[in-house]
Amino acid sequence: MSDSPGGHFFRHISGDKIVVEDGYCSSSSDDSDNPIFESQLKLQYNTVRGYVSAIQKLYEKQKVMGINPAPRPQGVALKALKRSILATAWNKKRKEYTDRGVGTLKDVYSPTQIPQHTAAAWAEQDRKSIAAALRTNVDFLFGNHMLLRSSNRLPMELPDCFCIDLPNEGLKTEGFITKSLIVVMNCGKTNQHGRMEYGAALRHRDPQSCLVGALAFSFFWRWQAEKTEKFPAFQRSGDWYDIKVLRRSAKEPNGQYCTAISLSTQNTHTDCYIVLLSYQTSHNWTSRLYERAGIKVSKASHAPRVAGTQNADIAGVAEGQVRKSTATDVRIPLGKMSAKNATFDLFTRSHFVYTIPHSSLLS
Repeated sequence: MSDSPGGHFFRHISGDKIVVEDGYCSSSSDDSDNPIFESQLKLQYNTVRGYVSAIQKLYEKQKVMGINPAPRPQGVALKALKRSILATAWNKKRKEYTDRGVGTLKDVYSPTQIPQHTAAAWAEQDRKSIAAALRTNVDFLFGNHMLLRSSNRLPMELPDCFCIDLPNEGLKTEGFITKSLIVVMNCGKTNQHGRMEYGAALRHRDPQSCLVGALAFSFFWRWQAEKTEKFPAFQRSGDWYDIKVLRRSAKEPNGQYCTAISLSTQNTHTDCYIVLLSYQTSHNWTSRLYERAGIKVSKASHAPRVAGTQNADIAGVAEGQVRKSTATDVRIPLGKMSAKNATFDLFTRSHFVYTIPHSSLLS
């Protein structure tokens, strides 16, 4: 028990509960008549990590400015606190019989549920919500087919997407050339310095699992059926370079421009930035379609990356060909190609190197 500046007393009952005794006294005992408030709030591990990260950034800034000569604020006590919180959380999960499948290899969806997700999007009856449902389906397939993070999917714009011809792939029919959808990714969580990376996909043998088809239908609804948003003009770069693939709304296809005033000891200036489709909105729609499609996973936006990698591994794709995107160049060709209809999902990162062995062709 210790005396606080305000005259209150604090007593640590356990590792995650605090008792506060009311009253202004110079001393106290266990049989005190003062009313006691016992907080039931429990400090979580991620909360501690957030606090530590904030303090660490403040310390680094002060260190650079030369106003804080103290050593780095991480020591034995902090590590012990983190370990204690983790142990407490683990014991609580066991006592409450928390689902042990969360976060394991079972916490994914199967490839057969991908068409069900598309069907759930197409089952939307509210005309005002059809665009959002189609957008969410495209978002889901981008994550599954190209293993993209939300930080790569949400800021994606029209000039980031293009196609290339693959004359040596698909049907060998005169006048027909297989095309690959390419997405440029030069910014994101693991790429903050403009390094050029690519994602790619071909048409899928199943129309309900096809990213190219889902993207086409989404654009068709935006500019031909809904008609709330004007069809983009391509006369100048400024006419269409800001149009988002996963738009915020029909009235804000380029995002919402906001202004912020930054105050500092040196000067005051105004910053303009674009508000994209919010993570919360994307998460809510993703969870809604998951529920309709019968997909039960603990994570929403991150689930396609995890499931896409695992399902490819189960399908027999070589381990060296199935790798999540990292900070270095990664090449990810996945899936199998049908010799009858060119419907192979191709995932690549960085260099355009397509390695499809003949043994992977289906008869």
